[in-house]
Amino acid sequence: MNEPSPLPIDRKNVKQPPLLFDETQAILRALEKQIGCKLLVYWTSDRGSVCDNDVIALYEIFKHIGRSEDIALFIKSNGGDVEAALRLVNLMREYNTRVHALVPLESASAATMIALGADEIAMGPLAHLTAIDSSLIHDMSPIDERNNRLRSRCHNPRHNRHLINHNRRIRGGGWESVFDNGT
Repeated sequence: MNEPSPLPIDRKNVKQPPLLFDETQAILRALEKQIGCKLLVYWTSDRGSVCDNDVIALYEIFKHIGRSEDIALFIKSNGGDVEAALRLVNLMREYNTRVHALVPLESASAATMIALGADEIAMGPLAHLTAIDSSLIHDMSPIDERNNRLRSRCHNPRHNRHLINHNRRIRGGGWESVFDNGT
C-alpha cells in the first residue's frame, strides 16, 4: 500500500514546539505498526474542547492522507460542542470504512459521542465515558418571552440512536488485544 507522507511540519513558524515531540511521534509510529492501521490522536487540553475548528483541521488531515479501510482515533477530551462532535464522526465515516476508538482516560460528553461513532471502542483501565449533554439550538427549539431560541434537550437516548448507530462493540480493561481479528 502506498503510504502518504506525513503532514509537513514547518518548525520555523511554531512558537514553541510540543514537549517531547520527536519521542512521541516515534511511539505513535510504533503503535500504528502494532495495530495495523493509521492512528490519529485527538487530545484536548483542560482549557480546550471539541469545536468547529477541529472539524476543519481533521478535514485537512483526511484530504492529505486520503480514504482508508481502517483508522484508529486515540481520544482524550473533556468534551465540548456536540454538533462539532457529530460533524467529526460524519467526517471520519466519510473517509474510513472502519473506525476504532482508543480511550485511555476521559472521553467526556461530546468526546463520548465521538467514541460512540466508532465501530469499536477499546478502553484502558483508567478510561471512562460520560453522559452526553445534547443541548442544541435549532429551528424547532422553544422560544422565550424575548423571542430568543432556547436550548432543547433529548433526555431519551433512543431518540439519538440514528446519530451514533455505527457502534458494534466496547471492550475495556486492557490494551493487549485491541484489534484481535474479530474476537
